[in-house]
Amino acid sequence: MRRLLWLVAAGFVVWGVALSLVPFSKPVASGYTAGPGVSTRCRAPIVSAWKVDHDSGWFGYAPLTSTPLSSGFSFPSCRGPARSRLELGALMIAFAIALGFALRPRRAESASTHAP
Repeated sequence: MRRLLWLVAAGFVVWGVALSLVPFSKPVASGYTAGPGVSTRCRAPIVSAWKVDHDSGWFGYAPLTSTPLSSGFSFPSCRGPARSRLELGALMIAFAIALGFALRPRRAESASTHAP
């Protein structure tokens, strides 16, 4: 039983690290101009959670004007979902550490306290 719990703890560590480090895709809501069924690719949550996203898409400048022309595509930020994934990964790792502390071997009482 103890070995099984150690395997569960190791699984939680692997899962938590993978959740924090693997890039992910985020579907674009229908309210954005990209259209339904479009998803945006986000970097690893540990990077995207701290990065400030700006409007994505192509921007260009028309000659003799001071304002940029946008292609009209505006994707939502990856920051919120990345923070949620990072928090979940951290909680999974913390759970595994707590389980590891609970499973550590207990110190045997010294023989001198039970002297005849």
